[in-house]
Amino acid sequence: MPPPLFPQDKSHLKTLVICHNVMAGLSGAGLLFILLHFALMSTIFMNPEIQEEMANDGVPRVFVPVIGIFYGAMILIALTLVIINILSARYLAAQKRRTFSMVTAGLNCLGNIPGIALAVCTFIVLCRDSVKAAYEQN
Repeated sequence: MPPPLFPQDKSHLKTLVICHNVMAGLSGAGLLFILLHFALMSTIFMNPEIQEEMANDGVPRVFVPVIGIFYGAMILIALTLVIINILSARYLAAQKRRTFSMVTAGLNCLGNIPGIALAVCTFIVLCRDSVKAAYEQN
């Protein structure tokens, strides 16, 4: 018989649910910033006067599409982080798909310092024997 899920483990899992939702919100705020920045830069670069100045200064026309590709990649990454953190929070609450939550934690490590802290806490909690056993039961 697997060991029971201790009250402390339940509390830590609830805290991780909250933290993953907060991380999703922070990623969403980053996404909004990127979208606003893209809108601002698009407005500036699509201005005919600016385009004429860029041509006169020798800036290649390829510059604008490359920036668009960069913004597209950043938007895709931020949107992905929002979605996987929301899903991870739901899976943590239901005590399902432990590996998904660990992969999400690993991806959060790549972003920022709060992501690293969340990932370390997630790994510590999800690697406990009692938590592993609770996940295996579900």
